[in-house]
Amino acid sequence: MSVNLYHSQRVRGFQQQSVKYSGRTMIIVLKRTKFNCPWCGSLDVTPKAVSDRKIHAEPMGFCRKVILKLTTHRLYCHACHVRVMEHIHFLLHPKSRLTRSLERTILELRQHMSIQAVANFFHLRWHTVKELEKRALKRKYSRIQTSHIKAIGIDEIHVSQRQDEGKYLTIVRDLNSGAVIHVGNGKGTEAIHGALRKLRKAKLRVVAMDMANAYYNWFAKYFPKVSGHAYCSVASFASI
Repeated sequence: MSVNLYHSQRVRGFQQQSVKYSGRTMIIVLKRTKFNCPWCGSLDVTPKAVSDRKIHAEPMGFCRKVILKLTTHRLYCHACHVRVMEHIHFLLHPKSRLTRSLERTILELRQHMSIQAVANFFHLRWHTVKELEKRALKRKYSRIQTSHIKAIGIDEIHVSQRQDEGKYLTIVRDLNSGAVIHVGNGKGTEAIHGALRKLRKAKLRVVAMDMANAYYNWFAKYFPKVSGHAYCSVASFASI
């Protein structure tokens, strides 16, 4: 195992077989040093080669592009009698084409750089960076704590590509953090009814929305404490 690979890419359990250079691209060929069952940890397994993979890793030194080449295996465990794909610990999920280390670096840089700038720097496609960020946001906001929420905003957006189609989505957001709490199909109270379960424990004091009577009556029914405080349009929320 290469010490440089461990410290720079967090790659362990693999032996570095060869390194090739092509311009500013480094291609590192890896070979698994030992196999163990992901389920029970037994070393008594039979590996079967499945496919060759190319994993995009973090840049190192002069090389702006680093590619890890390895062969993935399907394992048969003689201890627990399961057939399963080997676990590659430096990948966030089995089908990932980027190392964990590179994914983390991309997400950190996205706070300061545009998607296109990050993609150009790491020689990636724009959509690769965008999908990575979407997956990270999904993990972060898949379960949102709502007990602390005091102010929410509600608005509809038109998502149909044809102007003659009335396809709407209704978005409910936490106005402090910007987190999306609920997305409902259509518009009106039926579209926000799915947010009721999520907001049961919320300490709502302010609701920013258009002044439709249907919305007002819905919140007055399910959140009577809010009705005694502030209702306002989204545009006027900043003045509260």
